[in-house]
Amino acid sequence: MGNKVARILLGIVIIVGIFVGAYFILPGKIHYPIKQFIQSKTNDNYEKVIEPLKKSIIPKNKDITYGEAFDKLDGNAWTIEDSDVDDKGDGTYTIYADAYNITVSLEGEDSDDSLITKTNAHFRCEFNVTKKGSEILVDNKPIDEKKGVSPSLIGVDETNYAKSSGNTYFQQCLDIIAHQSE
Repeated sequence: MGNKVARILLGIVIIVGIFVGAYFILPGKIHYPIKQFIQSKTNDNYEKVIEPLKKSIIPKNKDITYGEAFDKLDGNAWTIEDSDVDDKGDGTYTIYADAYNITVSLEGEDSDDSLITKTNAHFRCEFNVTKKGSEILVDNKPIDEKKGVSPSLIGVDETNYAKSSGNTYFQQCLDIIAHQSE
């Protein structure tokens, strides 16, 4: 009898191990939406830190919010990485907005002849968010939904564009994500 119970438990452990292993090797297009679903059900602060970002407009694109833009894109997901959060949920978060199969064409900064084009790209915006009670700050500034907020980093496949770099590719990426969904 004890041997049979041990076999059943071992079988359950193996099946759970297979599912957990499969989850971590899934492509991002599937992995991140699953992670979003799990976080939205288990993280009490998920809606509190994500919704203000989704309602904020994309800078220099007055009619389009991040939520509207990403909701129309393939494999979109909003996920959270907690870092230094207390029991009340106050602290710092890194928020990722991901989408897949995006076409990104960036005009070269050096000359009008150069053009960077990526098709079927993974597009990721990274926001540094601080929650203090009911106040949500992005890069230590309050969110102004009408003025918009910028992510601190935009990733297109393996290339990252930082807000602080001052290059035109950063804003071009925001414009592309705003108008890709049209």
